[in-house]
Amino acid sequence: MPIQDADITFVVQGPVSQGDGSSTREATASIRRFFPGSRIVLSTWENEDTRDIDADETVFSADPGGILWEADGVSIVNNVNRQILSTRVGLARVKTPYAAKLRSDGHVTGRGFISLEEAFPTRLSEGTVFERRIVVSKEFTRSARSFIPMAYHPSDLFQFGLTADLRRYWDAELLAGESLSGFMLNEAPDVWYRMFDRFRFTTEQYLFLSALKRSGHERRLTHYAEINEHIIADSERMLFNNFIPCEPEVLGIDHERFRGRAQKSLAEDCVGLREFLAWYLDVAVAANSRRMVGTPAPRMSLLLRTERVAREILKRSQLMRRLYAGQFLKR
Repeated sequence: MPIQDADITFVVQGPVSQGDGSSTREATASIRRFFPGSRIVLSTWENEDTRDIDADETVFSADPGGILWEADGVSIVNNVNRQILSTRVGLARVKTPYAAKLRSDGHVTGRGFISLEEAFPTRLSEGTVFERRIVVSKEFTRSARSFIPMAYHPSDLFQFGLTADLRRYWDAELLAGESLSGFMLNEAPDVWYRMFDRFRFTTEQYLFLSALKRSGHERRLTHYAEINEHIIADSERMLFNNFIPCEPEVLGIDHERFRGRAQKSLAEDCVGLREFLAWYLDVAVAANSRRMVGTPAPRMSLLLRTERVAREILKRSQLMRRLYAGQFLKR
């Protein structure tokens, strides 16, 4: 039976946004427009003004704060604890079989993600973390094969799937005390590019690696940039066996904040439906049918790689590092 609106609860999480085109009021209004029969839970912080926001339930939590890293004139705030707490608290209020996690500054533009969830049932028996795959956005679902490779990196901007699976994914430990100490690096990784410097992992990596560990599939990654052929193959297998990444315009999800040039330049470092389908046919279906069907997606072009080199060289200057941290890493 097709998924009905009444089967879905939208968890809109994060601070109340007032920006034009990305306000939380517009976020909930967009859900009502495309999913009039679905329930909306707004999970935000104490003292946020929610008077004009159309939600069926609003849950307030004490803001756990961000994790600040400062060095060489660069300041980066990591909001991993904020995202875990607000999402987890919101999911706890869901009573429907399906849930969609949406940032408070995003909005819905269509219903595409509904049809994706049940479209690809074939999975590998090894490395299955969830009962069903979780649908995520291509934005920030990073590739382990790109010019700036990052493994175990499904997007956390938007997620849709079984409520039980989303709860399982977001049941991550808040970073404090010893866990926070382990999350911080004494020095930046010895790699040619710098992205997050003293944070051991990106938020996306921390969430997925935590879920893998809790499900008995622990992967030991030294830092966000560690990569080799084994990690590449395993990252793809675990990612595509548990998630369906897809372009936001196909999903029917929009995050205006991530439309800028910096985010667009990351697009080819990410994987979407094309890459998922190539793996699905070449690995998952072939493993079950015992024959090869399909081929892997092509690698990035030389021009695109040249662009990445130029961008990374510029970032080595202190001025460009400050601009990069201030404009591109602010989440």
